[in-house]
Amino acid sequence: MPLTNRLISAMCRLALLIVPLAALLMFTSSRLLQPVHATFPGTNGQITYGRFDPDIEDFQIFVANPDGSHEFQLTTVPSEVSDWSPDGTRIAYDFFDGQTVQIATINPDGTGRVQLTNQENVFSGAPAWSPDAKVLAFSSDAGNHPAGEGIYLMDASTGTVLSRVTANPFGQFDDEPRWSPDGQSITFTSVKKVNGGRRTTQVKALFVVRRDGTGLRQLTTWGSNAGNPDWSPNESEIVFATKEDLPPASGIWTVHPDGSSLTALVKTHAPQNFHHPKWSPDGTKVIFAGRLDPSQGANLWTVNADGSNLTKITGISGPVGFLNFPAWGTHPVQ
Repeated sequence: MPLTNRLISAMCRLALLIVPLAALLMFTSSRLLQPVHATFPGTNGQITYGRFDPDIEDFQIFVANPDGSHEFQLTTVPSEVSDWSPDGTRIAYDFFDGQTVQIATINPDGTGRVQLTNQENVFSGAPAWSPDAKVLAFSSDAGNHPAGEGIYLMDASTGTVLSRVTANPFGQFDDEPRWSPDGQSITFTSVKKVNGGRRTTQVKALFVVRRDGTGLRQLTTWGSNAGNPDWSPNESEIVFATKEDLPPASGIWTVHPDGSSLTALVKTHAPQNFHHPKWSPDGTKVIFAGRLDPSQGANLWTVNADGSNLTKITGISGPVGFLNFPAWGTHPVQ
C-alpha cells in the first residue's frame, strides 16, 4: 500500500524528535508518532513507553515501574503509542501490521490481546481510554484521506466505530485525542499544514471539543506548533509540548482548558528537545521523552507539576537513548 501523506510526515517527525539530523537517514518509523489521552486520577503505578529497535527500524512497547525497574517487553511488532485504562488493568496501543496502523488492547503482563481494528488501507492510531473505560477515542482517516481524517470514538470491547467527533478542514489530520476526566470533552492536535522536504515540520495547534463534536474551540496559536496534549487528573490543566526554535526544540507547557494561564514547565533550546508529556495519576508529576544532550538521544524524564526537580529516569535496563511515547497508569508497581 502506498504511504499516505500522514505516514510520510510521521516518519520525518519521529526522526527529528528522537535523534540528531545525521541519523535521520538511518532510522524511520513506520507509523504516526504523535501520540494521545487523559491521565486518570489514582495512585501512581507502572509506566509504558516505546523503545526503538534497530532490527525492525521501529519501536516496541515496554512496561516498567516509574523508576525504570522491572522492565517487561509488551509487544513484538512495530508499536508506539499506548494508553492505560483508568483502573490499570488494560493497555490500548497502536501497531503497524505491514500495511497500515491498527489498534489493540492487552493486559500489562502481555496476555489477553484483543485486536480492535483490522481494515486494510484504514489508518487507526493513538487510542485513548474514556474515564468509564467503555470507549476509545482515536485518530483515523477512515480509509479516505483527506475527507475521512478526524477523531473518532469506538467501543473499547468490540472496536465498533460509534461516532465521528472532528473533521480536519485543512486537508491534513487531527490526532492525539485525550479525554477530560469527566468524560465530556476531548483535547486534540489539529494539523493545518505539513511542510515537505527531508526536514518535514508541521503547523499545528491544540483544540478542545465536546465528545459529541460540538463546542469546538482553539487553545493555542498556530505559531506555537503545540502538540502531544494530556489532561491533568484534576481537570484544571492540559500539558503539551511546543516547538521554540529551528531546528525544532520542544519545551513542556501547561494551559487551562479555556486557553488561559499558559505556563512553561521546562523550556528548551535546540538541540535540546522534550516532547510527549503525560501526567502522573496523582497529578504531582509529568513524565516525558527527550534529550538535553543530543549525543545521548532521547530518554525518559520527570518533572514536578510546578516545573521543579527535572530528573532523568535512570533505572531502565538495556540500551537507552531511543525512548519515547511514555504513559503513566495506576497498575501497581512490581
